[in-house]
Amino acid sequence: MGEAQLDKENRSLIIHADLIFYGNAASEELSKMIAADIERHWNEPHASVHIHHEWYRVQFLITGTYA
Repeated sequence: MGEAQLDKENRSLIIHADLIFYGNAASEELSKMIAADIERHWNEPHASVHIHHEWYRVQFLITGTYA
């Protein structure tokens, strides 16, 4: 599940996502490691987006949950 948040004060577009892992091969530790790795890779380009004549930095905040 994900959600976008436009932070006008800090000129950021924040994408929140919670990845849910399940099954015999999953674990709480692995879920957190995968989420951190995805967050790092998706934030690596330091992307920006132009919205309503303003530039906003795109930031991904990813969490991993084991169910």
